[in-house]
Amino acid sequence: MARVQVRPAGKGLEAAARQARYEVFRVLRTDALLLAQHRDDQAETVLLQMLRGASVRGLAAMPEARLLRPGTWLLRPFLALARHGLEAYALRHGLVWVEDESNQDPTLARNHVRHALLPGLEAAMPGLSTALARSASHFAEWVGLLDDLAELDADNPPGQARLALSRVRALSEPRARNLLRSIVERAGGQVSRAGLLEAARQLRDATDTAGLRLDFGDRSVVCFRQQVLVVPRAVFAPVPPLDRVWRGEPRMDLGAAGTLEFTHGAGEVRLPSHARLRHRQPGDRMRRDARQARRSLKDLLREAGIPPWQRAWLPVLEINGQVAWVAGLGAAFEFRGEDGWAIAWSPAW
Repeated sequence: MARVQVRPAGKGLEAAARQARYEVFRVLRTDALLLAQHRDDQAETVLLQMLRGASVRGLAAMPEARLLRPGTWLLRPFLALARHGLEAYALRHGLVWVEDESNQDPTLARNHVRHALLPGLEAAMPGLSTALARSASHFAEWVGLLDDLAELDADNPPGQARLALSRVRALSEPRARNLLRSIVERAGGQVSRAGLLEAARQLRDATDTAGLRLDFGDRSVVCFRQQVLVVPRAVFAPVPPLDRVWRGEPRMDLGAAGTLEFTHGAGEVRLPSHARLRHRQPGDRMRRDARQARRSLKDLLREAGIPPWQRAWLPVLEINGQVAWVAGLGAAFEFRGEDGWAIAWSPAW
C-alpha cells in the first residue's frame, strides 16, 4: 500500500488526487496494473464530463486499456460489468475489499453525481447507466478517428513534436486545433480549449512568428524557421552558471544543464587531462575548418540551425583560453585528431 500527499495547488482536490495516484502507478514495476472501475463508474464519468462541458476526448471517459509507460499497461477489465453484480459476487465468495472513505464525502462533485443525480435519473430512465457507458465507447472511437486525422494532417513521421507552419495555415481552424492538440499531447503537454484556440489564432494570423511562445503545462509551442515546435518549458528558465573542470571522468552531471558522456578512442576531440567546462560567453570564437578564420559562436550556432532558446544552455569546453568543443557544433579545428574523445550531451529537459 502506498500513501500519498494530495496537494490541490489550484487543480481541485479530485484532480490532484488522481495525479497523485498516477505518480504511484508510474513507478510500479509490473507488466500490467488492473483497476477495478466498473460500468457505473464509467457512467458517472461520462455524466460528470458532460456537466463540465468536456470535449469528445473527455466524454470518452476511461479506456479499457492504455499504455502507462513503455512495458506497463493499465487495464480496466470490469468496465462492462455493473457494480451490483461485482458486489454480489464478492459477497458470495467471501471476498474482502477496502472502501475509500472519501467516496461518502458529499462535497466532491463525483459523489454528488453518484449518490444523488445518477440514481434519480436511473429511476426515471432505466438503463441510463448502460447507455452512458455505451456512449463512452462511441466517443472513444471518435477520438481515435481524430488522432488518425491529426497524423494525416501532420505529414510528418509519427511522434515528431514539430510541424511545418504552412501545414497549420493550410487547414481549417478546427483541424488546425486538432493537429496542435495532437503534437502537444504527444510531447507531454497539458492542453485546454482556450489555449488551443489562442495558439491556432496566433499561428494562423501572425505576420511575424519569431517570438511566438504559448505554454501548455511544462511544454511550450514556439516557431523557428517556419516550423512549429513543442519544446520543454524549462529551456526558457534562467540558465544557472556553469564553471567546472573536466579531469578525465567518463560522465559529468551538470545539474540543470544535463549530462556529458566522454568515450575515449571513439571520437575526434583531442583533450588534455583537464579542460574547463562552461557556457557560451560574449566574444567566443571558434575555427571549424582549416580554410576558415575564427568565427563567432553566435554566427556558427545560427547557421547550424540551433534555436535561440537552446544556445545559452550548450556546454562549451575551453582549453588554455580557446574554445575546443561546443555541444551541437563539435570540435574546433585545432583540437581535432584521430583516436580522440567522443562527447555526448544530454540536456536535463
